[in-house]
Amino acid sequence: MNFTINSLNTSLIGLSSKYTRDINQVSVALEGMFRNRNEHSKERSLNNALTTFADKTRTFYQSLNSFDFPSGYTPNHFRTASVSDSNKIAAQATSGAKIADYQVKIDRLATTQIKRSNVLVSDETTDFSEGTYAFTLTINGTDYSLNIDIDKSGSNPDTNKDVLRKLAWAIGHGDDSIEAFVTETERKGYITMPDSSIKEVPHEKVSYLTVRNASAGGTTFSLSDDTGTMIETLNINNSSQRDQAGEYYLDNALSTTNTNTVTADNGHLTMTFLDTTEVPVNVTVKGGLKPVQEKLYDMVSTYNSYISWLDQNSRYINSTVKTGIMEEIKPISRNLREIGLEYNTGGTVSITNKFNPALQSSMRTVKETLTGTNGFFTKVEAKLAEMSRNGVQKYGLVQDGSIYGQQGVVTSLFANYKGTSGLDLYA
Repeated sequence: MNFTINSLNTSLIGLSSKYTRDINQVSVALEGMFRNRNEHSKERSLNNALTTFADKTRTFYQSLNSFDFPSGYTPNHFRTASVSDSNKIAAQATSGAKIADYQVKIDRLATTQIKRSNVLVSDETTDFSEGTYAFTLTINGTDYSLNIDIDKSGSNPDTNKDVLRKLAWAIGHGDDSIEAFVTETERKGYITMPDSSIKEVPHEKVSYLTVRNASAGGTTFSLSDDTGTMIETLNINNSSQRDQAGEYYLDNALSTTNTNTVTADNGHLTMTFLDTTEVPVNVTVKGGLKPVQEKLYDMVSTYNSYISWLDQNSRYINSTVKTGIMEEIKPISRNLREIGLEYNTGGTVSITNKFNPALQSSMRTVKETLTGTNGFFTKVEAKLAEMSRNGVQKYGLVQDGSIYGQQGVVTSLFANYKGTSGLDLYA
């Protein structure tokens, strides 16, 4: 009887240990799964923040870039253009513009035909064999015979980037209507560890070739192999975007355009198209000093909103964005104060009761302080342009505070060049 009871106890203890081990294994697996899911959630949040950052920076830049103080110092001659949706259109009017309202509907932006190669690790020796590779560039039915040589001899054999650069040079010199260039960026990778945690692996530089027509509308091209299979292997001949002219309605009149910057009113009104519209956007040209004042208030408000957004998203966006802007503005804070703009310690700007009188009585000083060579708006606009050149991924943060450089996020801030829509657009 004792033997049976002892055996039963031993069995129960063993069964309990087995269930404990199973539960522990399930717990570890679930913990790893949720950790993995949490890492991906952080990555999505960062990507979303970077996309919003790119959109806000692009829109703010366009607003600054399109603004000019009216020429002269006579308010009756001032003209100011405003839009009902600054995410769709930026507008600018000269002193000769008519005071009027326009309805603008953008059905299609002007885009170029684009072909992009596969992405290759930049510094790896090319897999292509040594020799001459001939191919044909066809532009609007006209053939251009081109070739490049691959050299794998000696201590410096051609790398993937070398091959792409040779192709870019050959294609770009085939005809002036075609542009070809190599883009190099950094790619971050992740691996799953045995404990299901996510670990970042070292960066590697990767390159790809872009071929496109120099302007939108009217030019189509293709690439094909003659000897070898370089074009086919690199997948260059598949278009990622087709060439097409833009289409828009100005007061119900349909027009086409090969650029995304158009004029109206005999050139006195300039509009830059940023995105297509579901409903018409109102473009209003006003005269006098009051519209200028309203525009300046709006731009200061946009600046403050931008700074506040950076504060709210400091866990995703590197602090160098805000500090870089502040370092540009601090040296002119006294000038701003003299025209009624108070530069605050947090980076925002307050409009004081001195501003309106200064605008009326000291227009020249206000102009110089805001839009002169060292003006407030001029400095901020230059900083935004610098960020675009650097690429938005430079300013993203992972949770440990390090710079985020994953390939695939938005890499340029301005839709007129390579925007958040992924299109190469021409202004």
